[in-house]
Amino acid sequence: MSDQKYLVYGLIAIAGLALAWIVNDLSDGQDAESERFVSRESRTAMAPQAREGRIRIGSLTVTAPTGWKRENPASSMRAGQFRLSAASAESDDAELAVFSGIGGSVEENLQRWFTQFSQPDGSSSKEKARISSFTVDEMTVTMAGLSGTFAGSGMMGAPAQEKSGYRLLAAIVEAPDDFYYFKLVGPEETLASWAESFGEFISSIRQTG
Repeated sequence: MSDQKYLVYGLIAIAGLALAWIVNDLSDGQDAESERFVSRESRTAMAPQAREGRIRIGSLTVTAPTGWKRENPASSMRAGQFRLSAASAESDDAELAVFSGIGGSVEENLQRWFTQFSQPDGSSSKEKARISSFTVDEMTVTMAGLSGTFAGSGMMGAPAQEKSGYRLLAAIVEAPDDFYYFKLVGPEETLASWAESFGEFISSIRQTG
């Protein structure tokens, strides 16, 4: 029984490392320009490893990494919300919004998020995006990464403000009861410092049933 327990723990650790690698691939592979901010080695050193308590989001539970600030959702549409602090005084915080019950397919929601970004060269954000799928706790997860100029919808109907040098890291989890959407948006520098942490966060997702 003891050997089996350690085997399970080992497999979980390996899955977490593999997912962190996938997130880095999505985060790093946007373009050469993004590498001017923070090197892969620096991100590894900056990404927090310690874990706090489990948090319930709908039918799922997750473990928030140390340094993540849980907030009250900004709207009733959100099932959860976290703030990730800026990587430097010159940068801004990143925000992770969690949704469920918003309808649409995985592809439709990803496309909607991609259209919130434009590219400096005028190319298609959809074609620039990097997408990967894998399994966490027997649930299919689709993860996407994209950089560009962000022009998401403004709060309370306010006009959207374009923000250059922004990045999206997103994960859509196909749970038995519903789809759960994890959308992390912020400056490239800030997301680079939290990329592996986001991978660990997603790999910690478990079903409650």
